[in-house]
Amino acid sequence: MLGLAREAALRGGLYPCAYNAANEQAAAAFLVQKIGFFDIFKVAAGVLEEDWALDYSDKETVLEADAKARKKADLYIESMS
Repeated sequence: MLGLAREAALRGGLYPCAYNAANEQAAAAFLVQKIGFFDIFKVAAGVLEEDWALDYSDKETVLEADAKARKKADLYIESMS
């Protein structure tokens, strides 16, 4: 996960936001045994396949990206269950 986090940081834009949201959703799903431990990485990597290289000049844009990434992560999680 550290490598994926570093990649998100280097890409910039909203990649770190998307990484964080996906990681949180996947970790929560793991804790309730919806997915396996190694699936956390798969969910985060899948979410980062989207284009998150957007301008984040305001709070609303960041919050929208966070919500979108969480929804995307939930779709990956549901497909694994």
